[in-house]
Amino acid sequence: MKTVLVLLFFFAGFAGYTQDPTISGSVKSEEGDEFLPGVVLELRLVATGEVFSVLTDGEGQYSFKGISSGRYHLKAAYLGHQAHHAEVLVETVGVDYNIVLVPEAIWFETVTVTGGKPPVEVEGSKQIFNIESIPAFKSTNLSEILDAIPSLEVNEMQGVVKLRGNEPTVLINGKPISRSLESVLRSLSSSEIASIEVDSSPGARYAAEGGGLVNILLKKNTEEGFNGELDLTVSNILPNGYASFNFTNSKWNLNLAPSFTYYGIDYTRRRETSFPSNLQQTTDYLTEFSYFFYDISAGVDYYIDSTNTLFLSAMVYKEGNNDDFDGFFQDSGSLGVTDFTSVLDYDVPGYTTSLGYQKEFSKPNQNLLLDLSYEYYEDNEAYDYNYVFPGETQNRRTLNGGEDFLYNAQLDYSQPLSEKSTLDIGGQYFLNTGDDFSRFFNVSINSVEEQFNEYNAYDESNQVTSGYLSFANNGDKVSTEIGLRAEHTLLELDLINQTVPSSIEQDYLELFPSAGINFQLSEQSSLSLDYGRRITRPDGLLLNPFVNELDTSKLWAGNPNLQPEFINAFELGFQNAFDKGGFYATTYYRLVSDLMRFSGTVNASNIVVVQPDNFGDSKTMGVDLNFTYSLTSWWDMNLTGNYNRILLDDSIPNLINDELNQLKGRYNFDFYLPADFTLSTSGRLTAAQDTFQGRMEESSFFAFSLDKTLFDGKGGMAIQARNPFNTDDFEVELQTADFINIYEDFVTDNPFYNLNFYYSFGGDYRARQKKQRSQAEDRGNGEDITED
Repeated sequence: MKTVLVLLFFFAGFAGYTQDPTISGSVKSEEGDEFLPGVVLELRLVATGEVFSVLTDGEGQYSFKGISSGRYHLKAAYLGHQAHHAEVLVETVGVDYNIVLVPEAIWFETVTVTGGKPPVEVEGSKQIFNIESIPAFKSTNLSEILDAIPSLEVNEMQGVVKLRGNEPTVLINGKPISRSLESVLRSLSSSEIASIEVDSSPGARYAAEGGGLVNILLKKNTEEGFNGELDLTVSNILPNGYASFNFTNSKWNLNLAPSFTYYGIDYTRRRETSFPSNLQQTTDYLTEFSYFFYDISAGVDYYIDSTNTLFLSAMVYKEGNNDDFDGFFQDSGSLGVTDFTSVLDYDVPGYTTSLGYQKEFSKPNQNLLLDLSYEYYEDNEAYDYNYVFPGETQNRRTLNGGEDFLYNAQLDYSQPLSEKSTLDIGGQYFLNTGDDFSRFFNVSINSVEEQFNEYNAYDESNQVTSGYLSFANNGDKVSTEIGLRAEHTLLELDLINQTVPSSIEQDYLELFPSAGINFQLSEQSSLSLDYGRRITRPDGLLLNPFVNELDTSKLWAGNPNLQPEFINAFELGFQNAFDKGGFYATTYYRLVSDLMRFSGTVNASNIVVVQPDNFGDSKTMGVDLNFTYSLTSWWDMNLTGNYNRILLDDSIPNLINDELNQLKGRYNFDFYLPADFTLSTSGRLTAAQDTFQGRMEESSFFAFSLDKTLFDGKGGMAIQARNPFNTDDFEVELQTADFINIYEDFVTDNPFYNLNFYYSFGGDYRARQKKQRSQAEDRGNGEDITED
């Protein structure tokens, strides 16, 4: 299908006269010349990527109101018809544009298509995953979604995400977060997420922190009138609920969205330690873990006029968890057998606010964006643990607390230099400041709670001031982008009640160049090459040298000499769209200096001490693969895979393995059945792999869901089962430089079973699903919305 290109120019007739721009018209079918109700129209502002969606009414009429001037991409999609694309240039007044859709054959007429999983959208080094259109991701959490992305490794229990061997910066709606990544992985449900952007080599416009960016874009409804959606999941592990209420007219867009998440799971864990002296230690845990998160967010968009918009949003949240540990420690030496129990209570209230302003100028792609945000949270933690040694009982308690404040200000300006080239300039100021403390006391020795025998506290201030310049040129066959970002870092850590050292400071200025080039080989295929320099900075927790007791056989301490990690990333990507499918592959090479990792050593008391350290230089190379294909009209499949190889400097102390190989694969199958049923299955296999100081055994995962559309397409229900065979365990072996072997086995005792209900009001859920399916078909046929 040939893409239609329409240039619509219009001018104000009188000086000083203004009117909100609109785009309106009708949609009808070429066959029978009938007007079509329920057609999905999507309007995307080129400069910012902001998307507006409307449906035609019962007479086939549509209207986009409250939009600003600028260049837009317009798409109309309707089941059984070819999608219609146009480019629209809006300046000051309304545009009338009527659309005629061309019918096409439906693949399988006895099936009502209610879903569709488009292939991965690729923009240079950035991959965009449309979560709403992947049935397998209904009623799950962010952790599982990220784990399905081939280039990412996720450890939910430890709150760790790695992108091609390095930890990326995780953003929500483009803004940094201060609360723990562990809580974000658990608390965000798929019902709240519209899409996820994974950029392994972002340009100069983005902060250089981390081994790349993972940007989580939450849902935002801009349909005219009052509308929203409800989503509720009943589950033995992960019950959650989400609701959104939205009102939009030509001047306002108002939204309110409460949500809650509960996560409860039982797991067992065994640690076996063998020493060269034939000393053996075994620690067994039985843990009942529960976590909760609930929040309410609200937002207001005010369209001052056709070129100026104000954005205001806020969220109040509270999270907490409770861990009950029960186990024993057995030592073949003098310690004998120790029974222990512990309870951890964790409570964190917080809130975030954001204020933004956007200015669209008369020239296309010329815009100004100012974004200010603030986040606060309070940390309260109580940890009680009891040890029963031979002939002795100890009751201990730890109280942890503190406050964190996060400030972020960002200004971005885009100036077109020609019809195809743009200059971007901007700056950012980021400050994370707060205080943390830990107090330890022995109840069996000291019955007065305020008389602590140990005390640990520190004040932290971490600020990054940056500016950037970026130039992009979008040619017909070759597109290029080059940029430079400068960042000044000042980290100050004041240690209280500690004398060596009493304070830690890191102060440095670094430059971060980036470059990318894209070759359009044909209408269906392209080749891209990207480069970027990145940094991973240590925070106060990693620098604080105070030793914390994790249990009777394991300690943890920070490293005041820890230096930032620098990454030089090179990537070569290829994508090709073909009939009913698409393929994307990227190969990458990373040079990392002062690699930051955790290592384990053993002290004089045969206690393992885990500490972060710089492991010198490393080289990472690998490949990501993503293949999507519609085998039939009722069967879509998506296959992803990742191979990652890391080479380390063999002179690094405490290193056991200097060559690491990692392999992961995943599949998703979606079956579109009669009567609006969708059956989805997914699975993941992670091969056994060596680590810096040991080995991790293979793990696997399987899930399925059955989705039924109800209420005339406005909602439905889904049944899911994940890990029904309890195969997703975690086994790791650690060997220190002293040839002390530590084996750990982590097994969850509960498969996930979910029953999900969802309902969309004020709009047509079926039409949204048709839109998603139409997008999948268009991309599979190699069509491009921006063909010149």
